[in-house]
Amino acid sequence: MSGQRSELFHLIVKGSTCVELRAARFTVRLQPLASGQAFGWSALLNHQDTLLQVRAREPMTTHCLHGGDLARLCRTDPDLGTEILTPTLRVVAGRVKATEERFAEMCGESMNSNRSKRCC
Repeated sequence: MSGQRSELFHLIVKGSTCVELRAARFTVRLQPLASGQAFGWSALLNHQDTLLQVRAREPMTTHCLHGGDLARLCRTDPDLGTEILTPTLRVVAGRVKATEERFAEMCGESMNSNRSKRCC
């Protein structure tokens, strides 16, 4: 849940879930996730609060990896770290993109029509 310390990195084996932004008065669904996808990337960072909430949409199975242990492995074995952190950055970038698209949708904007207007 958002606001708590992240400890586990999850790889979805079976089932599906939805990434949500949760505030005191509302919850916004940002991105559906299914088998082969991951969540819990903030567990790889020391002292990082969970930024988003993940809610199962059906019974699911995940492989859970302790974020601190995984981060230590990445530091001690740079090749493994690259193999883990590169796809993890893709997960982070996907969350940012999904958040941007959802908020544009809420504002009545199409991301496709705004692509040429956006800076960077």
